Amino acid sequence: MPHSCKRNLEQYQTANLSDIDIPFHSLECKHYKEGWAYKKEWLEQTIEAAEDKIPVLIFRYNRKPIQVCLPMYAVNPQWEVDPYFNCVISLEQWIEVLKRNWDHYRCGFSSKS
Repeated sequence: MPHSCKRNLEQYQTANLSDIDIPFHSLECKHYKEGWAYKKEWLEQTIEAAEDKIPVLIFRYNRKPIQVCLPMYAVNPQWEVDPYFNCVISLEQWIEVLKRNWDHYRCGFSSKS
């Protein structure tokens, strides 16, 4: 699954754009000083910006590991498409999910299917 990505600088000027787009996924990234869990409005923003891609919220608080919130159907493509039925996993686990499901994503999987 070789792919390079870069931050979408237009998202600062235009509403409802993701921070980073990679094939089949729309990423929103957050970094804050204190906390542990993601905020509801972050997830809503991520889902709104994703359109027909898989919404992925990557977030981190100071001195805490990076966490990734994604819909369960991105982990198990046989599950119902529901962006609000999600899980939070480590960055390393998400990369493993990408590796395992990349061929499925490539064959036409989308969050609107």
